[in-house]
Amino acid sequence: MQVDLSGKRALVTGSTRGIGHAIARRLTKGGACTIINGRTEAAVLSPIEEMQRLVPAGIFEAASGDLSDGDTASDVFDKAGDIDILVNNIGIFGYKPPFEVSDEEWMEVLRVNVVTTARIIRHYGPACEKMVRAAS
Repeated sequence: MQVDLSGKRALVTGSTRGIGHAIARRLTKGGACTIINGRTEAAVLSPIEEMQRLVPAGIFEAASGDLSDGDTASDVFDKAGDIDILVNNIGIFGYKPPFEVSDEEWMEVLRVNVVTTARIIRHYGPACEKMVRAAS
């Protein structure tokens, strides 16, 4: 099934590799302008070049920056601008048994996976709420 996303802007956090990368590629194939996010500009440019080869008609933008850092997150939001679609793919995990994870490691997982998600929701949530109210 192909969904027409022409004219839509999609931000995929953590989209430089893995699942986020695959989601970004599919959104672009559907016609969305896809905003690629990774921690550094270098990390973002290579996947964009690859996706442009795979989806030559695709429209990509870069919004590099570490969303787990409040100051840098503001820069990412500014670069991304207004969006229609948000795929919050950012997250970290480890392969250690839970009883071997230190307090510091747990705090880092919580900071990236929970606090960062809350930051993204606070930023984009009000616009989403307006769209939902307008549609009802």
